[in-house]
Amino acid sequence: MASTEEIPVIDPHDYCDFICRGEGQANVVIGAKHKETGVRCVWRIGKIRKTRYISVQPNCEIIGDYMKKIITPLLGSRYLSEMRLVKFDIMDVQNLGKLVRMPENTLIKDFEFFTKVSPNVSALRLMDILNMENGDYKQNADSDYLVAFQMIDATELPPVVMGGTLNPIITIEIKPKQGFYQQHEGIDINLCQTCIYTMEKVYDQEKFSRLSHFCPIRLYSGDYTQTAATLSALFMEPHRNLKIFMNGNVIHSDEIHIKDEEMTKKLFPNGNAEKDDLIQALAFLLTDSSSIENFNLHPKSVLHRIVTAQKIDQIGLIKAHEIYNKLSPDEQELFMDKKRLSDIGLEGIVGEPISKNSSIHALNKYFLAATIKDCSVMISLRLLNNLPSGKVDSMIELPNGKMFQYITKIVDLDPKDARNLISGYKRFTAGVRLYKEHHEEITAQGYHFNCNI
Repeated sequence: MASTEEIPVIDPHDYCDFICRGEGQANVVIGAKHKETGVRCVWRIGKIRKTRYISVQPNCEIIGDYMKKIITPLLGSRYLSEMRLVKFDIMDVQNLGKLVRMPENTLIKDFEFFTKVSPNVSALRLMDILNMENGDYKQNADSDYLVAFQMIDATELPPVVMGGTLNPIITIEIKPKQGFYQQHEGIDINLCQTCIYTMEKVYDQEKFSRLSHFCPIRLYSGDYTQTAATLSALFMEPHRNLKIFMNGNVIHSDEIHIKDEEMTKKLFPNGNAEKDDLIQALAFLLTDSSSIENFNLHPKSVLHRIVTAQKIDQIGLIKAHEIYNKLSPDEQELFMDKKRLSDIGLEGIVGEPISKNSSIHALNKYFLAATIKDCSVMISLRLLNNLPSGKVDSMIELPNGKMFQYITKIVDLDPKDARNLISGYKRFTAGVRLYKEHHEEITAQGYHFNCNI
């Protein structure tokens, strides 16, 4: 891991066209274009989960170490973006943080704009940078700099040479979730973990008015009809598991929702393709298939790679929570440390247990798999009107002759700790209870009752 002195400093004045690409529980993602090279990148900046503000002490070095020692050897580099540690003057981040609180898709042309906006609207609070002590401000952060990750913007595609106007780039961000069914002792319903969480989202959190019929077991099924149908369901009700961008701007999510009957017109305003073409392209790309006839979850596909890594977990959420609760307080505290798995190493996690405590070994594998179960897949596509004259690294042709340029990446691969397990167990048990309480209403919505296919 590079020392802080070796990490390059980013000057935001060298960039333009700033936009907030997204905000999750643990990070904000800000995109920008370099003025000289024209290359777009994103900066991933850590947050404090409880306050939802940017952290002055982010854990980027921990995540970087985890990616290098655990995730890259496990998944391979084909679908991973290079993550480069960079650092900013902390006051530059305070200015960039103002973008996070602006309306979605706000584009700021020049960094100087932020200096004219009140610091009180920033996602990085001045009070977190400075503490008042004896009438003097005292630096609260460890240094004058804040470390972040810099990556190539996944909503971009390499330029292609062809006649006519280029079609827009459509980026689909999907959380594919857990792709295999686990039977939990004491749970007498046959829904997968994601579908049970759906019950909790609708009936407990009350964040959504309708159930989503998206089921990851069907997404990973290797059956074209089921995969396409569950992708269509995800388009209709994203439930935080789908976001669609067009040329880097969010056009469809839980907050910005396109009606299903308007989806084709929004995605392909020129009328040269349909929503079903996009869903078919996604189904093929996620499974590495080239036709409906040879459709399967092929070994080199992004979904196969993800589910194979997920299956490292052999105990599941309920058993993991039971084991964790039986640990001593000192042992439980070990699982609050996000550096723990990196210190053990991949071989120590997936290999034969080196200690007599097989329960600890099983939990280590559970927490590694938890990262993969919560990752996102980003697929950027551009419809090609005709065959380009230059080289295109990645292109797919559908049975109807439609061609798409594409790129596929796996993102959101942060280490998980015991807080994730405790929260997941609470949500899961609530979902089971709510499913039973609202069974008649759920039945009336035509919801499936068996994910164990």
